[in-house]
Amino acid sequence: MLVREARKSDKRAVAEFACKTWRPGDFIVTMWDEWLKNPRGKIFIAEEKGSPIGIAYVEVREGGEAYIRGTRVHPDYRGKTERILTEKCLDYALSMEAKSARVAITPGSQAAIKLVEELGFEVKCGFAEVVANPKKTGETKGVSLLTAYEAERAYDIIVKAEGEMPICFKHYSWTTLTLEELKSYCEEGFAAKHGDIDGVALYNIAGNDYTYIMLDLICGDREAAKQLGLHLRHEASYFYCEEVWGYARVD
Repeated sequence: MLVREARKSDKRAVAEFACKTWRPGDFIVTMWDEWLKNPRGKIFIAEEKGSPIGIAYVEVREGGEAYIRGTRVHPDYRGKTERILTEKCLDYALSMEAKSARVAITPGSQAAIKLVEELGFEVKCGFAEVVANPKKTGETKGVSLLTAYEAERAYDIIVKAEGEMPICFKHYSWTTLTLEELKSYCEEGFAAKHGDIDGVALYNIAGNDYTYIMLDLICGDREAAKQLGLHLRHEASYFYCEEVWGYARVD
């Protein structure tokens, strides 16, 4: 098996086996050009008998965190291919002087968990997919927009609840939330707090023809999460979005 950097001409072959991994469709082909152009990222292709049979993408972000995503393997070649691709991504991360690496895996996939643990990863937490319809009625209690002036205190609260490297689901990828990014959410008007910041929700409007509120992060106790969730449903109604969609941490 040969592992090499991707070429533009690999796009269709990758789409053909990637569509067998995620249904309906896959985001790989929509991200393809952006990934190829990223000076701090690499797409690696596993090739067998001259044909692509696997893919993985790694980027090293500011601050030295590497993120591995988009691992897809043709059904006939699953097993060792994922390991080889992940090891190649980690080698690249080391060459770029990355300080840490993250990878998101499908919940319940024991084979994937076993693989990443053997490669030195530690399973930190799990996330559950959440979906809700827009809602016009029902008054939220104690929810208001978080301001940039409150960002530093809010970040300390998020870190206390989520850990030193709080995870945020942003632009369809998992990333470590920084104080600067939190301030950006505040300045854009897509950060909400509950009470005296005993809960925080970060979100955005996503999609084109089918728009929705994408939940990037939510933390707080049961009541805070309930009220912030209702706020997001109101936001979806206000912006004529079809739904609220994203991930919430489960421990």
